Amino acid sequence: MSTELDDRLAALAAAWDDIATPVSSTEIRARAVSDTWVAAAAAITPTRAAQARARRRAWPMVVVAVGVAAGVVALAAVVRHDSPQRSIAPAVTDPGATVVSTSAGPSASESLPEEPSPGPATAAQLAEVAAEVHARLSQLNGFRATATVRSFQQMASVDGTAPVVTTDDTRVNAVTLMADGSIWSEGDSFLWTSYDAATGVSRGAFEVPGGATRYQEVVGWPDNSTPLLLVVGFYPVMHFDGLREPALREVTSPLGRPAWVITAPSPGGFSGSPQDELTEAFTIDQQTGLVVAYERRLTNGGTENRLEAHLTDLVVDVELPAAFPGSFPDGAVVDRSGDPNGFVPLSVQQAAAAFGAGFVVPSVALAASPRVALVVTEMPSQAGSPAGAMYQATIEWHTGFVTSSFGLTKSVITDGALPPPGMISVDGAWCTSTDGVHCQYYDAPSIITAGAWAGAPSQVDGSMVSITNGPFQATAMGPTAEASLAIANSLTTVES
Repeated sequence: MSTELDDRLAALAAAWDDIATPVSSTEIRARAVSDTWVAAAAAITPTRAAQARARRRAWPMVVVAVGVAAGVVALAAVVRHDSPQRSIAPAVTDPGATVVSTSAGPSASESLPEEPSPGPATAAQLAEVAAEVHARLSQLNGFRATATVRSFQQMASVDGTAPVVTTDDTRVNAVTLMADGSIWSEGDSFLWTSYDAATGVSRGAFEVPGGATRYQEVVGWPDNSTPLLLVVGFYPVMHFDGLREPALREVTSPLGRPAWVITAPSPGGFSGSPQDELTEAFTIDQQTGLVVAYERRLTNGGTENRLEAHLTDLVVDVELPAAFPGSFPDGAVVDRSGDPNGFVPLSVQQAAAAFGAGFVVPSVALAASPRVALVVTEMPSQAGSPAGAMYQATIEWHTGFVTSSFGLTKSVITDGALPPPGMISVDGAWCTSTDGVHCQYYDAPSIITAGAWAGAPSQVDGSMVSITNGPFQATAMGPTAEASLAIANSLTTVES
């Protein structure tokens, strides 16, 4: 890595530190696994699950701030080298694809208006738009587009005249994105890069200062958020939960046709500081349901960090190119990293056997070829607490670009010790208990009327249904609250 690139990364990191305190992987693990099992169990109650989901929207923007400007170097740390004997296949164009627009995108000043936004949209208006968006997305299985991503920072000038732009970086990438999350891209961010949703593997080739080409492969990624945000700059699928007083209006999109714009302010920004002012704008194409333009303004004092990104040359009904998932030339040195166990696709029966007692699956997912993954987090004995493990199963399936999921969690003690005070064992799993007989929340209200967990304590949070069934915690997530409830009402037990 060159000195110039080192300096750019350091400057970007310092800028981000000014607006959001970084969270290390050690701190994340410490938050999830506390010194006592009582705290560990509390960390996965429905309330905490909802909070974690809300925070997730903001986190990937850290990747954009550093990754878009610095390029693929931020993708992964090098842990070993390899020299596979393979060759690169050329990209091809799908002759049967349908081109829907090739119009030019907006300038920086056109994407998010300076004038005040209209009043907040009503819940009924948002629900109507969301229903139309989901209907269109459910018919879409893949698209190709040109993604233009501009990130820049400006500061107030000393003399109070026009703001001074301190950083300004624009990248253009040709991107193919499939409904399952698989990606192929070529352009400024990478010579080429891919993410294979079936394997959790991301690959890429990029040019370093001096003109040399480097290759990387990262394994064990459960989702495409990092490569997607590096090459597109935003999520093309709109998430309507968590918006604060959103404004809704109709415009002409970068594609030259009708679109909805949802503008959402977030006082406190990512950090919660009263000095931060964050505004996001999502432009949703009415024909496809895709977010085709996005802008984020984060202001702290006299400094404004802005991200502007949009899609043009949108083509629908495409397949991944023949080059996917990418290969490396003979003799190439490949920087490999990641966790091979970070994402291991399983069948439903394999997941049930690994999870053990209490495994349930939504019957509505079984006919949709779901992607199933299981993560087991070991928790060593400490401070008098027994050793244990947390099992987290995720079942995800797609109807076009509309994603539904079911997450199931339990904790077990692995060293044969008795449960610590305040906890009990139920079906081999452990939970907090206030009376020594029942798991906490056992008498909470239920909205589930059918299936294996009928009557289980549950509640709706946005479009998510959170469930606590004895020592098992779960979340059902569909495009709407009604869809999530249908998932929760379809649970069936799968024997290990």
